[in-house]
This record gives sequence, structure tokens and C-alpha cells, in this order.
Amino acid sequence: MIIIKNGTVIDGSGAAASKLDILISGGLIVRIGKIDPPSGCKVIDASEQIVCPGFIDMHGHSDLEILRDPLMKAKVQQGITTEVGGNCGIGVFPILRPTRIPKGLLTDILGYWPDFNWNNYDSYRASINSPYSLMMLQSHSMLRFNAIEGNPNRQASQSEIARMESMLDESLQMGCIGLSMGLYYAPCMYASRDELVRLARVVARHDGILAVHHRCEGSDIISSLKEIISVAEEAKVRLEVSHLKVIGMKNQHLLPEVFSLLEKSSQVIGFDQYPYDYGCTSLSSLLPPDLLALSEKERRSSLKLPEVRTFARQQMQNPDGWDSIVSLAGFDNIFITELEHFPEYSSLSLSTIANLRGQDPFDSLFDLLSAETGIAMMTDITETPDTLRQIFRHPLGCFGTDAIYTGTSGHPRSWNAAPHILQKSFLNQMDTTAESAIFRMTGKTAKRLGLSDRGFIREGLRADIVIFNPETVADLATSQDPMHRPQGIQSVMISGEPQFF
Repeated sequence: MIIIKNGTVIDGSGAAASKLDILISGGLIVRIGKIDPPSGCKVIDASEQIVCPGFIDMHGHSDLEILRDPLMKAKVQQGITTEVGGNCGIGVFPILRPTRIPKGLLTDILGYWPDFNWNNYDSYRASINSPYSLMMLQSHSMLRFNAIEGNPNRQASQSEIARMESMLDESLQMGCIGLSMGLYYAPCMYASRDELVRLARVVARHDGILAVHHRCEGSDIISSLKEIISVAEEAKVRLEVSHLKVIGMKNQHLLPEVFSLLEKSSQVIGFDQYPYDYGCTSLSSLLPPDLLALSEKERRSSLKLPEVRTFARQQMQNPDGWDSIVSLAGFDNIFITELEHFPEYSSLSLSTIANLRGQDPFDSLFDLLSAETGIAMMTDITETPDTLRQIFRHPLGCFGTDAIYTGTSGHPRSWNAAPHILQKSFLNQMDTTAESAIFRMTGKTAKRLGLSDRGFIREGLRADIVIFNPETVADLATSQDPMHRPQGIQSVMISGEPQFF
């Protein structure tokens, strides 16, 4: 038995904090109140500490990280004990044709793994030996890679869609909680509306969640959201809009219309958000869709051709129906987090790199992408602090990290998203309370996911518990040191077992 004494309990419901003791036995919370420690019970003194439920990450990418580090230190040390993986249409199962494992985007987002020795969700799950709870979405891209003959960067035939439906149904029967689509990325961006609706209907039959990184988060965000909302309404499926944001300073005025679309839908809609005004993704995503449709080898070769560069430059400066981050953010606001074969450019902006190379920024980018055969990742400043605050305070939102573990660097959100929210400066900036923020990170998400065994400090629930110091908790990471360990997280338990990190 373990008893947590003298802590200030924030129970995950949004209710005001109160001084309570918590008795834990057999991995469960068995009693809450003023409790005298039973004989032989281990006592944890939580005086002047906040005690709350383990945080639930609605949007992560730990599909391979949990195999590389079963203790999931990067997440657990910030208080996260449950995660939804397989997001943005990017995942690692099923694998029916091992020779067709998509290494490019998969490696950029999920990192390296030497042996994909599973073929479906059941066998993937059997390969995991971790106390961390990783719930999974079936990724759309892996359905397409397995179902579509030849290059998957095209519309699927009726028979190919039927194969996707069958594979999705099997994954959902095995325990996947829904489907993720990454319509911003190849090959998902080439799906027809018929494909989207048919797959969404399979999810609806299982009462699952359709989580979507929609096509455009910038100038065309309204039409992009209308597309996925109409798909959800036709399929009658619960919709999760992934990492809601409005990209580009010129587009921040669109936020009220974004909220209106989400609020007025006939379907249940939620969204997740990471607590930073800059994002992180694959450097190749800067390229126009016509180039992303090529294989990696073809794309690298084509980027060496003057006529392709001219075409790409024109498309990136004048995008039509897709998000050009170059156009929306500018080279000054796009920074390298990892170029595997060009480590000297880490943390530098694309404009700075171009100056160092004595080149036009477009040519510098094309040179790097044509030469890089390994991991290539970037961060980009996407929105204003006020937009971040409005999204954070919206009642449809919940917590997500969008954490990516690849290479030797990354975005601070991967190691510090939860303490970033808990620190006083952020709570003040968001004009909110610790109780409200923790509800958004625990009970609210548990309800959305239909988890009845966690998300709250209540008798009979799993003892997934975080103890932190409200005065010292902080995100100390920077873009140059994104992996810096968070401050102030004193203890984390998963099913009553203290985790050591």
C-alpha cells in the first residue's frame, strides 16, 4: 500500500482543489479523505504539492519510441501516463508487404526501428512491453500502402477502397480506437471523398474516433474544415481535429469562423492542441503536392533539375488548395531541427542557411532536400499568442503534445508540453486556473476517449497520479536544447507503481 499525505488534490473534474490524502492498493485508488496510514504502508508526503491524475495525451507519435524506450521517459517525466498514437495518418501497421514499408515520412515522424516484425495491430501490440498506456489509431497511410497497387500517391479504385475497409475493420476489431487521416501528407492527400466517407463509416460502426490532420491549416482552412466536417456528418462519426491551429499571420482573423464551423456541426467534434505557437514536421512537407507524389528517390533527382525548381518555386509562392509553409511563414520563421547529413545547420533558419551557403533560399532548400537521404525535420512559427490562448480556452479542446521522437533533436513539446501548461506564466497568459488546465489534460480527455478507469482522482480508478510543485514546475527547454528535463514534476505513478526517470 501507498498513501499520499497532505497534498492539494486537483481531481481532474475541474472542481476546486482540496487538501486530501489518497490511499493506493493493488494499482487502484481505494480511499480518499483524511486517512491515518495503515500499518506498513509507504507514506509519500505531498505537502505544498499538487496531486492530480496522470495526463492523457490525445495526439502523440510514440509508435516506435515505446519500442526504443519502453519506460517512455520523455513522456512520463512530464506526467503523461496515457497517449493516443498513430496520428496524422502515419503509423506502423498493418504490414502485409514488408518491401513496401514507407521509410520517408514514417522515419521523419516516428524515427528509426530496425525490425518491423509484426503484420497487424495484434502482433504490434504484442511487441510492446511497457507500463505506459499507448492507445492506437489505425493510420490511413498504411491502409493505402497495403491496398493500392504501385504508387499509392493516386486515387484508389473501388476494389482498393474495399481492401482498405476490410483492413480497417480488422484493426478496429483488434482494439484500435479509430482511424487517423493525414490529408496534408502523401499518400493520404490523394484520397477521394468516396474513400474518406467509406472509411469513416467503418469507424462509425465501431463507435470509434476519426482523427484528421486536415488538408489546409492556413489560407484555405475554412474549406478544408468544411470538407472533413461534411465527411463526418455523412458518415455519422465522431471527429477529432488534430492539433487545431491557424497558420500564417495574415490568417489569424479566420479563427472565429473556424470555431463557428466546429460548434454548429450536427456531429460530435473535438480538437486537440499543443501549447506552443510554433510547430514541427518534415522538411519535405514544404514541397508542393506534385513533388510529394514522387518516390523519395525520384523527388531527390527531380529537385536537381532547373525546370522542376522553377515549377516548385512558383507553386510554393502561389499555392492553390494546399498549405505552403514557405508562403505562410517565410524562410525567416522556418528552422532546422535535424538534417541527418548536415548537422551544422541545426537550429538555423532557412534564410540564415541560404546566406551561409551564398544562395537564394529556394535553391538552398532544394539542394538540401535533393542531397539528404536521412531524417529532415523543421520547426515553423505558425500563429500568434492570442490565437493560441483562444484555442486553449475553447470548450471543445483538449491536450495533445504532437510529440515526435526522431534523431537527436526536436520540438520542446515532445519533452515539456505538460509542464509548459502547468507553469504559472502560461496559466496567466491563458487566463485560466490549474484546475481548468488539468481538467483539459485529464478528465475531459478520458471522457472523450470513453475511458472509465482513469482521468480522475476517484475511488476505484487506476492510480495514475502526478505530484508536482506548483511554484517551481516549468518548461526549461529551448529550441537549442529541446530535450531539457522539465522542472517541478516530483513523482509519477502508473497503476500505483512509482516511475523512475
